[in-house]
Amino acid sequence: MTSRGEGLGAAIRAWRERLPPAAAGFSAGYRRRAVGLRREELADLAGVSVEYLVRLEQGRSTAPSPQVAAALARALQLTTAERDHLYRLANLLPPPTDVISDQIPPGLRRVVSRLADAAVAVFAADWQMVWWNRQWAGAIGDPASLPPESRNFARNTFPVGPPAGSGPGSATPTSHQQPADPPARSGPRTTTPTSHQQPADPPARSGPRTTTPTSHQRPTDPPAGSEPRTTTSASHRWDAPAMSSWPVVYDNVDITAASIVSDLRRATGRFPREERLTTLISDLIEGNEQFAALWAAGAVGAHRSDGKVIHHPELGPIAVDCDVLTDGETELKVVILTAAPGSEDESKLRLATMLPDAEPASRADAALR
Repeated sequence: MTSRGEGLGAAIRAWRERLPPAAAGFSAGYRRRAVGLRREELADLAGVSVEYLVRLEQGRSTAPSPQVAAALARALQLTTAERDHLYRLANLLPPPTDVISDQIPPGLRRVVSRLADAAVAVFAADWQMVWWNRQWAGAIGDPASLPPESRNFARNTFPVGPPAGSGPGSATPTSHQQPADPPARSGPRTTTPTSHQQPADPPARSGPRTTTPTSHQRPTDPPAGSEPRTTTSASHRWDAPAMSSWPVVYDNVDITAASIVSDLRRATGRFPREERLTTLISDLIEGNEQFAALWAAGAVGAHRSDGKVIHHPELGPIAVDCDVLTDGETELKVVILTAAPGSEDESKLRLATMLPDAEPASRADAALR
């Protein structure tokens, strides 16, 4: 049972007394003694009777209709979080949010910009990358060299036909194609484009990438070591997706893939009318058999964590833990890569920041400064 001061009536009264009359279009007047809005004023704004509003505030009525709850939220000028709280206090389901946000709230922005010891990226509710730091660019490769449409982790995990920017005849590995070891690098390493470099054309994907073309380089023939991938075990996969400039081995790729799908299904409950999300899911169902099978299973959940090994071309293998934190209001996902404290992997992760791939900071990182 809700205690006095915590229920629906107490919340409505607190919000009413908080709202300045001028903000609602009323004159304060010289003889006004009420703090905030009068009950008569709120009732007029919300289109309900004063008597009903009194019953709500006194707790004698606790089940307003969704229409009344919406009218009160508008009249009281509540934030999205406050509106949802009002609905829950009234035992109603909060109305769904229509649009996925790519904007990072100021508080979250301050937090991620201070995680200097970790490789961090922020993704929207549909796994569209919206921000990354220098450490991420150094450890994984700078996503600034990719067009925005290629920075979606779900599309990257479940490729549909040739990936964005691929040339004729280039192969896209599926989640069932796994080699025992990452392929040997062939030839000297080239420089990853920085935030001020734009590649003339996206590189052709023919098997695993061993080099990343700069803005002045055009791939000609597939590099040596780009043979078709072969299956080894269900729990390990060498994966060199468009969002990574070099191979990444997941501890359990099947669990990661299933987590991404269940997280997208959860997002459809929060954003049921978001065209960008529905288009993404439709494309993946029609174009990727693994995604379609996982989607048909109907699981709902969130991607929380996994482990992986980054096969960095300069530093060698780096074992990292990948943890995913979700902002409750925007559904933004903060993906954090860290290594065991005091380990060689931690030293490598720090060194990655000082390599050319992390210099200068990506456009997304610089935007926070």
